[in-house]
Amino acid sequence: MAQEAFQTQCRAESMVRGRSCKLTPFSWEFHEMKQIKASHSLLSITHSMKLLLLLSDESQIASRRDAELKAVQTEKQETMKKVAHLLDELLGRSTAATADDAMEM
Repeated sequence: MAQEAFQTQCRAESMVRGRSCKLTPFSWEFHEMKQIKASHSLLSITHSMKLLLLLSDESQIASRRDAELKAVQTEKQETMKKVAHLLDELLGRSTAATADDAMEM
């Protein structure tokens, strides 16, 4: 199949350039070496792209985690302020009620 592809490519080149492309053992080996080199190059590029994808996914996860942590900390602070305010109201009222009860006696 690869040899047929090479022969087709040679025919196409001969039509464009006007000269024939002879299939010699050397040219066939050279063509195979070019294909192997190109496939290794493609494999390397694919591997690099997968690593970049993993790194970008990891950074997105980290940024989402940081945003969620910030939101939770803000909610925690607001809740603590509300609880403190409610305790102040509760303790302030109960202290005032105890003082009023003591005066009545």
